[in-house]
Amino acid sequence: MTNENDSNDRTAGPQDQLPCRSSLTPPTPAQGEVGPESSSGLNTWQETSGELARGFPWMGFTSLIISGALAIIGVIALCIYHRQLNALIESNEINHESLYAVQRAFIAFDGIGQQVVHLTAPKTKDTKGKAFQLNAKWQNVGNTPAIDVVAVFGVAEKQRDEPTEEMFIGAGRELPMWSAAVGPKSPLSSHDLYEPMSFANHTGQDGRYLWGWVFYRDTFPNTKPHVTEFCNHVEVVEKAKGTDAYLFTASYCRRHNCVDDVCEDYGTVVKMVEEGSRH
Repeated sequence: MTNENDSNDRTAGPQDQLPCRSSLTPPTPAQGEVGPESSSGLNTWQETSGELARGFPWMGFTSLIISGALAIIGVIALCIYHRQLNALIESNEINHESLYAVQRAFIAFDGIGQQVVHLTAPKTKDTKGKAFQLNAKWQNVGNTPAIDVVAVFGVAEKQRDEPTEEMFIGAGRELPMWSAAVGPKSPLSSHDLYEPMSFANHTGQDGRYLWGWVFYRDTFPNTKPHVTEFCNHVEVVEKAKGTDAYLFTASYCRRHNCVDDVCEDYGTVVKMVEEGSRH
């Protein structure tokens, strides 16, 4: 006896069972395609962002304000840093100038050296026998040596007025431009000049003048040369009691008592010395 159910089971092939398995597994999306769930999530996020932007329009303005405030703070900080840098540079320059001012060489006028001497041979046509031996005294009152020192000294009598510029500067044109070094706290004397004893006489109309200048450099690099000038009007020359010494009383001239570029002829003196030292 034949079972109808068995015959139906035997005639059914494998193809008849595959649709049952495939219906349980959804198809796999192709590469590059977004599945329905992912696309739906992205759309939901965009919609939510749009709703937040529409619901809170002040957030964009707040972000803009914050960005602007940060930019302003950055500019202010940059200005502060720039000013601090300038202050630091200025402070360093002040410290350097202070150190230079304290340590540099500084030659100052230190008076007139004078004595009466007996000349065996006249130094000039008017100096016979007794004569005044005069020189200008200088002192390096600084703390470092002065180098390339050139000292000039001049004398004039029977002058109605102060020495002219040509007389003042020209006193150095007749001298060889030798140079010397002067240590700190050390003296320096100019060359000697001789005047007859009649230099002590004064008529009240004719003036007697002593003047000079000194050129020098300091040992610091990249610094300008220095000049010190003096000019004295000799008012009284009198003999000291009981000795052969004489006392000179003098006052300052109206010009040529100065240092460096305060002197009107600073550039002229520097140029003359530098040109003379090259010959």
